[in-house]
Amino acid sequence: MSSKLMMCFLVVSACIVAAMAHAKDLEDVAMVWYPSAKCQIEPEPGSPGSTPELAIEIDNLTDLFFAAVYQSNKEYQENQQSNEEFEPVCKWVRLKGYFRWLNYYHYMGTLTDDSGTHYFDPSSRFIIEKFGDDSIRRGELQARHVTIVGRFYNLCAAAERAEERSGEDWIIMGGPCHYGDDRGMMLTDVFVEDVHDDFPRYLTGEANRTLFYELPHYTEDDISALKSLTRRWADSIQQGIEGHAERSLAQDPETKNDEGERREAVHDIIVGRDSYTYYLNQNDAFQRLDVEKAPVVVFARGATASQPVRAVGCICMIEDCTDRWPVLDSDADNFLGAAACVDLAKEKEGRVWHWLQ
Repeated sequence: MSSKLMMCFLVVSACIVAAMAHAKDLEDVAMVWYPSAKCQIEPEPGSPGSTPELAIEIDNLTDLFFAAVYQSNKEYQENQQSNEEFEPVCKWVRLKGYFRWLNYYHYMGTLTDDSGTHYFDPSSRFIIEKFGDDSIRRGELQARHVTIVGRFYNLCAAAERAEERSGEDWIIMGGPCHYGDDRGMMLTDVFVEDVHDDFPRYLTGEANRTLFYELPHYTEDDISALKSLTRRWADSIQQGIEGHAERSLAQDPETKNDEGERREAVHDIIVGRDSYTYYLNQNDAFQRLDVEKAPVVVFARGATASQPVRAVGCICMIEDCTDRWPVLDSDADNFLGAAACVDLAKEKEGRVWHWLQ
């Protein structure tokens, strides 16, 4: 987990340097984190989209995406003409889509039109910022088709308006609008009306692995050690969330000697009610798992299994996971299918492996 955060930090730092070089002649440049915005527009009471009960029915996410981009267009804002019957920004909408877990900022997940769109055409991707009901657990929604009602807004358009009001030139650090692309399609205060699948839908099967080749089977000498580590990770979660958090922090070289805010933050993520650890600890199939006998498979992170320093260990929660293991990197993270998976990393010095969750 901390390794992922470090990678994000390095990427963001490189982008900041590049942006500063580009903006070096500007007198007023502000570094801004802009992961969220509050709607400044209140729909007329009783109008379509003014309340969850009056949510606007949306046929597909692509229609909503282009309507939002059109509404945020400056020329449209000035003229306020055409398309007046469908102004979605800051209104309640009803959507059906495919939910995927998201660990980025405080966001809960993403929504695409369907599972195929998630794998092959992610252009119309909406971010579920938060739920309107604290009892909703995203583990119950992962990789499923759902019908939701939420308030929609365009984060990038809101950032642009805020920048204009500030009188400064902004460099947005991280977030959906970091690259200047109009992709800040946000859904907030979301309520789940229906979950249409009884189980998560993933692209699985060895034939698909050869097609994507994102998670090749691990072939190095220390595969036995990695399988054993995967079993210890599963056993650790079965013993309890708090104990697992302490064991995770103690065996990760980036947190085992840290007693400050960083350690506390990672601890809170692990034990949180929307964490992968919490989901597995509450999952009956996982709790019944015989960690010493259950099938375990190890995959290499990246496009090659040659001398990897990252791996994924998966333990099967049913009798046989043939053609049920994850195929893609993105699926292996927080995998809620027939197996439970953990991210494994090798220390910079030596050949000692540890888990990251």
